[in-house]
Amino acid sequence: MTGPSKGAVSTPGRKPSAEHFQGTVTVIVGREKKAYILHKDLLCFYSDYFRAAFKGYFKEAAESKIEFFDEETDLFDAYQVWLYTRELPGPSGDRENLHFLVDMWYFGDQYQTPLLQNQAIDKIFARLAKSNYFDPDMVPVIYAATMAGSPLRKAVIEIVACTIDFEKWSPSTTGWTIESQTTFVRCIMSTSSSQAQKTAVPSTGAVSTPNKTPPNKHFRGGVVTAIVGPDKKEFTVHRDLLVFYSDYFRAAFNGSFIEATNKKIDLLDVNQEVFEHFITWLYTRKIASDDDQYLGWDDLVNLWVFGDQFQVPMLQNCVMDELFAKGNRSKLGLRLSATKPAYEKTAHGSPLRKAIIELLVYRSELANADFSELFTFEILQDIMRETIIARKNKVACATAPKRDKCFFHVHGKDEHC
Repeated sequence: MTGPSKGAVSTPGRKPSAEHFQGTVTVIVGREKKAYILHKDLLCFYSDYFRAAFKGYFKEAAESKIEFFDEETDLFDAYQVWLYTRELPGPSGDRENLHFLVDMWYFGDQYQTPLLQNQAIDKIFARLAKSNYFDPDMVPVIYAATMAGSPLRKAVIEIVACTIDFEKWSPSTTGWTIESQTTFVRCIMSTSSSQAQKTAVPSTGAVSTPNKTPPNKHFRGGVVTAIVGPDKKEFTVHRDLLVFYSDYFRAAFNGSFIEATNKKIDLLDVNQEVFEHFITWLYTRKIASDDDQYLGWDDLVNLWVFGDQFQVPMLQNCVMDELFAKGNRSKLGLRLSATKPAYEKTAHGSPLRKAIIELLVYRSELANADFSELFTFEILQDIMRETIIARKNKVACATAPKRDKCFFHVHGKDEHC
């Protein structure tokens, strides 16, 4: 068993539940300031961008409203239809339809909506299957709107390479950049089939497994400033490193929020000591204090909660591993006073709650504990439930069940340490 995926949905098999159609937010779009009333949790289900906006510390979350004055209302109309139907409505003409699909893919890229991107690119390939032609004049437009390595760039180059009439057309005469021409030549040299092969869209989720490490360029790029706590202490951090590990910071610094423009973010409700532990982990992957000492139980709980708030699954998993390592090192087991804060700061079903209960039942001394002071009714219920399971399975209370390494981890679908 693994924790829930933190990334936006990218596969058609995953559907929103009834709970996603409850509270609403307002999205103001275009110069005419057209207002859209949309279900907040539905937006968050499909988009990491909107999850960060409406479930974080941005003003959009407090006001339940977000503004996109530079966005086209026609495009957002189509997005609204897709959001509730998963259908991509568009113009009937071939060229107009192609432009629309490219615009929708780019919209999904901007607002971190991978399923929308996947459906748009599938429709581009489906359109190719019918007409066996892709307008090469679209290539400069697509290159201008996307970044190096974009799946859309790869897809259109491959399509053009497989369908173009070389006797009638040359890329050098239609505004192609050197980069697009170079990619085109490489594709021609490597393509052995007359049919374009589908290009997979890479995962956009934050890293959650230890085998994925940030490349050196993430330590050479620009920096951003985080202003933390009521004392407004400033931390200077490499932007690409934050983005590599956190969906929240990716949305903040790669999107159209003011934080991306100012290269600064206010985290005034965050404990400075917790953020210092986060920075230590960010650059070393060590769960330790500045002087390389083990963190206490309360520190570990607070650091896991920080990772949950700011969508840093790898941090959560490292903290989880340290919780159990600390339980093994300690003769007394979990510090019981850490239990109530762990419950107060998490939701029902949280991996942290499950881990805390296992540490309590199997690795702590509860016989002389003051239950009324330390535990809430909900905690006691969970302790009783786990104790009953242990007795039913004939597991001694001092012997924890054998678990998969990722049992309490937070991973995306099919991810595993």
